[in-house]
Amino acid sequence: MTEEEYAALSSEYGLEDDKDEIQNESYPDLNVSKVGGTARAVGQGLSLGFGDELEAFVTSSFTDKTYDEEVDMIRNKLSSFRETNPVLAYGGEIVGSIAPAFTPVGALGKVGQAVSKMGAVKKSATIGGSQGAIYGAGASEGDVLTAEGLKKRAMGAGVGLGLGAGLGAGISAILPKTSVAAQELIDLDIPVTIGQAFKGQGPGGKLIAGAEETLTSLPGAGASISEARLLGLAKFNKLAILEAAEPALTVAELKVLKNQIKNLNGQEAFKEVSAKVGDKYNKLLDDFVLPDEGITNLLTKFEDILGREYAGILDPKALKATNALFQKPLNKLIRIQDDAFILEGKNLKLFEGELKDIAKSYKLKGGLDGEIGKVFDEMTRVLKSEVDKFNPGNQLNEINKGWAKLATIKLAVNKASRNKGIFTTEQLLDAIKQADPTKGKTNTAKGQSFLQQFAEKGNDVLAKVTPDSGTASRIVGGEMIRDKARMAQAFIGSLLGEIVYNPYSQIGLRKAISGTSKGLEKLVPYAAKQGTGLLDDYQKNKVVEKESEEAYIKSLLER
Repeated sequence: MTEEEYAALSSEYGLEDDKDEIQNESYPDLNVSKVGGTARAVGQGLSLGFGDELEAFVTSSFTDKTYDEEVDMIRNKLSSFRETNPVLAYGGEIVGSIAPAFTPVGALGKVGQAVSKMGAVKKSATIGGSQGAIYGAGASEGDVLTAEGLKKRAMGAGVGLGLGAGLGAGISAILPKTSVAAQELIDLDIPVTIGQAFKGQGPGGKLIAGAEETLTSLPGAGASISEARLLGLAKFNKLAILEAAEPALTVAELKVLKNQIKNLNGQEAFKEVSAKVGDKYNKLLDDFVLPDEGITNLLTKFEDILGREYAGILDPKALKATNALFQKPLNKLIRIQDDAFILEGKNLKLFEGELKDIAKSYKLKGGLDGEIGKVFDEMTRVLKSEVDKFNPGNQLNEINKGWAKLATIKLAVNKASRNKGIFTTEQLLDAIKQADPTKGKTNTAKGQSFLQQFAEKGNDVLAKVTPDSGTASRIVGGEMIRDKARMAQAFIGSLLGEIVYNPYSQIGLRKAISGTSKGLEKLVPYAAKQGTGLLDDYQKNKVVEKESEEAYIKSLLER
């Protein structure tokens, strides 16, 4: 039976009901203030659909009305406010529904993601599904005290779960987000372009990255993009240099150096930092000394290593040769002071370097020579122990680490000598591998070399950024001078490029795009709730149809 047919019968047989009159008799005050209505709408979203039940439970405890009467009145007030103030009503509920993402309710999905280490899409599906299920159950108006009502709630939860998970996964998979690697660079104050930030992040991210890559070949605009990318690479360079020097310098010294190298190219920045480490190193060595007692202890322990630990491995000839290897440089470097032997300052460091070099060269040969290399490794450790004993609290080890790490950076800077030492991420990775002292570059293969993880993250985002040698620019510039149309096009492109690709515009665009994606994800629970609402409306219409048919049949029988 259609509504028109039922209306005609109702008019003919007096079955019509004055809905507004009945409502006003049961709920005389449906005139809700904007503040009260908005607060109730926000609460409905904040509680993921359970606001009406919670309010009814509280208010029925302090009035003479039953819980069912209170919940019916609250729902009627919600409906009335949605009709009279739809913007405040729906807007308030949407705002409220976003907040649970930052509360323990929103944490339900995040617990699952932490345990199972899900990918981005699965995380969004889990969060959207869990919140959608709760919102779906809360938005359903089924009576929780009846089996039929609980069934409706369960159906609402199921619809919310399906829609929430599907929408969450779909938004995460399609819309661009800042990649994890890019965000880590941004947190380190390394600027990235929007193409670099969203590279590889779903179809939307690939579209943005692809469009940016295409624009790099456009005269004018391409120069602005290249300049923006180069700015990020230059800051990445300086951070790598400072990271290398970090063991040797204090926080205050690093802060001062950061400002000093801010506007320097790669070669200049490396020179400034290495000079600072060198000065500190030299001042430290000036105070270093290994006295006669320490030298005696050292020789005794060296003889012990050779006589006890390696006598069964090395033959007498090899032992004698090994002894000569360290005695010769030691005799050159020690000096006599007040009728006693002394090894101090730079000579002490030179002796340590001799031991390390001998150990490295022999270990690479393998076999019996490899065993001799191990002897010198142990001798180096003994020397360090004696130095620490007579120079307590020294920073030599930290400064040594700084020098070793700066040696890696030096390799990268040298590889970029044509571009004033501004090295690419690929050149840094090559330098890291080249500086790896382990056999077969084992540390690099395991991803454990110094700066390797930092360089790999940089490579994920800043790869293919290469400083312009100037040749390509001169060729393009020469062609434009001969073509006025191309010159005008380049001018417009350059102007737009400067506007869009200045650092502040890039930050704004990245936050706007990423914020839109995150904002839509936050709306997933509310969107899932709408599906539950459609299910409730369908069920209500079925009830109305059934009641209408029963009323019609009853009227016929009464005739």
